Amino acid sequence: MSLKDIALNIVTSGTHNTLDVEDKSRLIFINSLIIISDLILLIFSLSALRETNWVLFSANSTAFTLIFLLFIFLRVTKKITPASHVFSIIGFFLFFYLGISGGSDNSGTLWILSFPLITIFLLRLRI
Repeated sequence: MSLKDIALNIVTSGTHNTLDVEDKSRLIFINSLIIISDLILLIFSLSALRETNWVLFSANSTAFTLIFLLFIFLRVTKKITPASHVFSIIGFFLFFYLGISGGSDNSGTLWILSFPLITIFLLRLRI
């Protein structure tokens, strides 16, 4: 199995041949978002721990853990819609906290501004 096959298996949760194009793109997007978010949250958690900012460390590490569990849930159940809703809820609470507290180096406002775009794509815009 090549590295390309492993990466494709990870971002499609092993279902790259069984889904239609729209669901496949949503699944790839949410898995990619989960992986990138977990890496960023791990870095932020370690940075907050180094600065001994325990509140920010606990918020980031809790979000990291919940998103990692969501990745496992998505891998096991292959249910995109509940995972999208849960990811949006976790993101809302984390971004809301970062917006109120200022976040790491006062970047909380930038985080909360990215939330609507992520949510619209994950949950689909409905009229």
